[in-house]
Amino acid sequence: MVKVMIVDDEYIIREGMKRCINWDELGCIICGEAEDAEEGIEVAKDQKPDIIISDICMADRNGLDMCREIRKINPDCKILIISGYDELQYAKEAIKLNVEDYILKPVDEDELIELIKKMTKEIRVKKDRVFIAREKILLDMLRGKVRGKEIINELSNIYRINSKEVSICCIQNEFYQEALEKSQFDSFYKQNEELKYLVDFHFKEEEYYYIESHENIFTLILDANMDESELIYKLELIQSKMKEKFNINLTVGCSDKKMIGDIRHAYRDGKQALKNRVYKGIGTINFYHELREENKVKWKSILNLENHFREALRTGNRKKVEQNLEDIYMGIFREAYVGYEIINQLTKDLISTGYKVLSEKNISNETAFGEGQDPFESFNELKTLKSMYDFMKGFSLKVVDAIKIQNSDLLDSGLDKALVFIKERYTENISLSDVAKYVFMSESYLSRKIKKTIGISFTEYVTKLRIEKSIELMKEGKYKIGEVANMVGYPDYRYFSRTFKKYTGKSPRDMT
Repeated sequence: MVKVMIVDDEYIIREGMKRCINWDELGCIICGEAEDAEEGIEVAKDQKPDIIISDICMADRNGLDMCREIRKINPDCKILIISGYDELQYAKEAIKLNVEDYILKPVDEDELIELIKKMTKEIRVKKDRVFIAREKILLDMLRGKVRGKEIINELSNIYRINSKEVSICCIQNEFYQEALEKSQFDSFYKQNEELKYLVDFHFKEEEYYYIESHENIFTLILDANMDESELIYKLELIQSKMKEKFNINLTVGCSDKKMIGDIRHAYRDGKQALKNRVYKGIGTINFYHELREENKVKWKSILNLENHFREALRTGNRKKVEQNLEDIYMGIFREAYVGYEIINQLTKDLISTGYKVLSEKNISNETAFGEGQDPFESFNELKTLKSMYDFMKGFSLKVVDAIKIQNSDLLDSGLDKALVFIKERYTENISLSDVAKYVFMSESYLSRKIKKTIGISFTEYVTKLRIEKSIELMKEGKYKIGEVANMVGYPDYRYFSRTFKKYTGKSPRDMT
């Protein structure tokens, strides 16, 4: 909303202006009023209005003197002068102050409304430009792309980031995973828009900056002068209203206070505090200073590994993906005896990361995992650390394979047809020669390109598809192991058993 301040020494005129105009319809809100110039200056300092509508002649000082003072603290506000005196001198002074317009009493209501519409439109256009540029700079600061206290301070001045000391609040919408599972992104978008509105309603404009740092995490950069109890009160109001309207939970992680030059560290601490929801539960407000020291170290390590995991997925680096998962599950989780609920929640975060990476690459979930496959549903059945680790390894490598296939520079020259052919016929006794003939390539050329694209050989790829399908069939509990072997292309049960154990580390009977 565009903030409007009214200054006039006549109460009736102030009230008439407030009541006779539908300010909501104009996208405006009356942020304050004053009956004299001195009060007007104080109100302007506190409220920082976008538009000032002021009389000229008042008891203590004239309106132009007041506007001159306000220009020093708020140079971008638009000023509309109203006067009962048709004097040239006032008009000249108003022009020097670069006022938006100068109109005489009695005011024509339609003329005033048109002027406000014009000013409001200009303000919104400028704010949108500033917001987009400032959001980009702040996001780069949060992610560490812009570093150095001098550079950050300089950019803060350019983009009018007034807070010299800040704290970070990371707000996570816990509906995100359900939106991913059920493709309910329209609902998720509506929730986010409501969240923005509530933040704007409960926080003063000069108290915060709002950044969408991730699909499911919204970051408030707050002026550090805000009292913690006041912050909790505002956040709890927002949480309760979102719960009431959408029946969803918002979880919050808040950093300690830091100078603007250390904003990326504040952001890291806010995310670490957010991770503490695995102890306190979803829908809670978590502060970094409340974390135990061992948790601070643990969450910092997990955050770093999650970031490395995300980048490894994006680049399709199988070895790094596997190493990151081993470090998380067989390292931090096992060595620190992290509880089941915590591992469960963090694994869901990693699954969401995989979905996000696929979305970034415009790869459908069906392409990566197959029709009707729901990784979240499959994961919910797992109860041990080893089973979760194995599941995440399989899930992640499917994401990597899908990305590698998409990134191939040969998709337009037959390799895509080859891979589709293999996926459709892998349960049959197909050979590399069969596939090469189908796509009119030599066997050696096709073999090299398959290995380069998906990181494994033709034989390994067929084996991977067969074993993964056999696991799905055995989980259904409808078939004997021999029947499953036949269904995936292994008429020799003993050969299937040996291959299965080599691929999974378990015998087929362990799966039943």
